[in-house]
This record gives sequence, structure tokens and C-alpha cells, in this order.
Amino acid sequence: MNRYVMSFDSINESMKQQGIVLIKGKPRGKDREQNLFATHVNNWAEVRPGATMLFLSDTFYRVVKEDKKLKGIRINWKDEDSLKDVLNFKSPGKLSVVRNNNKTPYHWKTLKHSNLKDALDAVEEDLLDSSYVFESAGPVSPYSIVLEDALESIFGDGKNVIVLDWTLPDFDIVDTVEGDDSRGTDTVDWEASFDCLYVGRPELDEALTQEDLRRFELSINFECEFKYSQWYDSGNYDTPPEGEITLEEVSNSVTSVYINGEEVEPSFDIESIVKPMDFEDLENFIKKNHARFI
Repeated sequence: MNRYVMSFDSINESMKQQGIVLIKGKPRGKDREQNLFATHVNNWAEVRPGATMLFLSDTFYRVVKEDKKLKGIRINWKDEDSLKDVLNFKSPGKLSVVRNNNKTPYHWKTLKHSNLKDALDAVEEDLLDSSYVFESAGPVSPYSIVLEDALESIFGDGKNVIVLDWTLPDFDIVDTVEGDDSRGTDTVDWEASFDCLYVGRPELDEALTQEDLRRFELSINFECEFKYSQWYDSGNYDTPPEGEITLEEVSNSVTSVYINGEEVEPSFDIESIVKPMDFEDLENFIKKNHARFI
């Protein structure tokens, strides 16, 4: 580990909002090698003299080497506990790390930049000439690129994909309630599909044509867990009156994503957007941001 430790020389450091910090991950494998990760700093606080706690964004990148250059590949994580394990974070609560020369190498250079590429360029010579081991980025599947651009367009402000049409469930969640409990929790599986046209990234033209991805169908499968209550006429507990079921809480989780029938792993955080939505909420969200073309 001594190869990673640097002397605490006097450093003239500046930090800016959304500055980039590098974080060494948990040692793994026989040689105890460590991947290097990067993220933005949302805020910071001095927890004791000389010790600054950095509060981090929940978007993380794995630093890899591609053609003798460093780049960040966004990682998808299932839950905060699994992410903390990869990052070797022990503290409970918010994602945070104490700034120090060992855990957050070259922070005095990276924290000056809010753009990941600029931050990696600033430390590229230091990192590539050091004892760090970087895996190759490898070839990126066009499906992964198309998926991320499509989700950015559907749920964000992306411009590379146009949504031509969409299909959402045509039933109410309350219609799936079975039984006559006055209060309960239930689940229902549902799907949203989008007819999309790829209009960006001319450098991908050949790959898009070869994989038949210029126009494609994106399907997102969800599991919806909801809490409900239903009320009876006074004195009548045999059959609840129709339409008296009330949704109290809705929580969606993504179970799978497909492009033209091929399953693809999403790196875009869909759940944080659709988690509290019911079908009608999602339809209003889509209609507000997109117009049907067919």
C-alpha cells in the first residue's frame, strides 16, 4: 500500500461546487488491486481541524484506460449498500469521504474541475506513470449507447432520440386489488414501450444501420408495489362499494429493459424518476415532454 501513499506537503488547493474527486475502491483479487472511481462533490464541511468531509453525488464513474487516455464509464448500482462496499465506505448515512492524499488521490488537482474529462486530463500523466492498474474500456455495445441516449431523451433533456409514439397500461392500479381487506399492500407488473428514432451521433451511423437501431422499440418492465385502503358503507362489511379504493403510496422498480427484444442493462437512473408515479402520472409526464408523430 505504500506505493499509494504520498507525503502531506503543503498544497495550494481550491474546491468548486460539483468539483470532481477520485476515490480508490475496495482492494480485490489476489494482488489486492484497486479500481479508481470518480464522482462530483455536492458539498463539503470541516469535521475537525485539517479534516474535510466531502459529500458526494450518487452518480459514479469507473476510471479506465482507452488508447493511452483516461476516461470515465458511468456505473449502474443496485443499492447504496452495494455501492458503499465497492467504494470501501464504512460510515453510515450520506455518501461521503474524508479528503486525504491516500483515499482521494490528486484531489488538489481534480477538485478545481467540474467536468470529468478536464479533471482526468489534469491527472492523466500522474496516474498513467504511477503504479495504478487500469483495465481497458473495451468495445462499447451500440445497444448501451442507444439505450442511454433514449432514456435521456424520454426522461430528461436528451436530443439524440425522438420519441414517435408510446404505449402505457390502460388499466387502473386499483383494478388489480383482490380481496376485501380494508387496508393492504399489493404488487402489479406493468410495461411501458416507446417507438423511437435515433437522430444523433453521426459517428454511429454504420453501427446503427448494421444493428438495425436507427428506428427501434424500447420496452421497460416495472414492478409496482402500492399501498391501498378501501372503505365500506356503514354497517355493510360484505362487499366494498365500487370505486372506494384509495391509493396511499406507489413505488416502481425497474425489472428489465429491452431494445428490439434484446435485454440491455440500463445505466440511466430511471427509478428515481418513475418511482413515485402511477400510470396516469407517467402518461402526463410523457405527454408534457413529447408529441406523438404517428
